[in-house]
Amino acid sequence: CIRDSGTDYYTKDSTVFVAKNGSVVSTDVEDFDTAAYRQDDLQSYVDKSIDDYNKKNDGSVKLKKLTVEKKKASLTMSYASTDEYSDFNGTRLFSGTIAEALAAGYDFKTDFAAIDDGKAKKCESSEFMDENGYKVVVYEGSSNLHVKGKILYASVDKVKLVDDKTAVSYTHLTLPTIL
Repeated sequence: CIRDSGTDYYTKDSTVFVAKNGSVVSTDVEDFDTAAYRQDDLQSYVDKSIDDYNKKNDGSVKLKKLTVEKKKASLTMSYASTDEYSDFNGTRLFSGTIAEALAAGYDFKTDFAAIDDGKAKKCESSEFMDENGYKVVVYEGSSNLHVKGKILYASVDKVKLVDDKTAVSYTHLTLPTIL
């Protein structure tokens, strides 16, 4: 279940939301042992991590929400850009045009599938490389990735399509999409 209307980002699984303008909201959902840890300590750790990062990097990372319910901690944070998300989390995330992705060193030398009506069909990257209107999201992490547009193609290695806007990445995901 993903709801991303307005500023409410609810999900039962860890999810990275990439907006059209390149800003990012991430919701991390993890087990949280309330017998061993306190929510106040987690809150202090998160606040300090954000403050330290923002001071050191002139950043704009923000805490949107932190809750602990039913032995699950849910942390939702916002980032001004995919670069800021990558710097803060140590996980590569890129969003841009195909030309920008190529200039940044991404080579698209992997197996892809065209996504049509929820079905994946193997294809070559040459099918989308010349499309000027497409945006690309590259994510090297293991969680859900949700885009505002429609996923048109996806790398196939360790990736599962959830719906036309969401894919699960187990290690690396490249999504040519219309945002």
